[in-house]
Amino acid sequence: MNGMRVDGVVRDGPAHQAGIRRGDVVLSVNQLPMDNFENAANAIARAKPGTELKMEVLREQQRFHATAVTGELPPMPKS
Repeated sequence: MNGMRVDGVVRDGPAHQAGIRRGDVVLSVNQLPMDNFENAANAIARAKPGTELKMEVLREQQRFHATAVTGELPPMPKS
């Protein structure tokens, strides 16, 4: 079984609000398998703010579905 392990979740961010926790494994996003970093990055990067991302997640040998709503990235600090 392939997927992307969640190393961290931003408090009150989209993943946190969807119930995703550190250690979860995201198996798919909008039915696209998360079998490599490129698929994961593209699935999220292509989504416009306000887009629902439907995920299949594995936690402690139990599968469940979660929906995260994408937000806007904060502006980059000026140097």
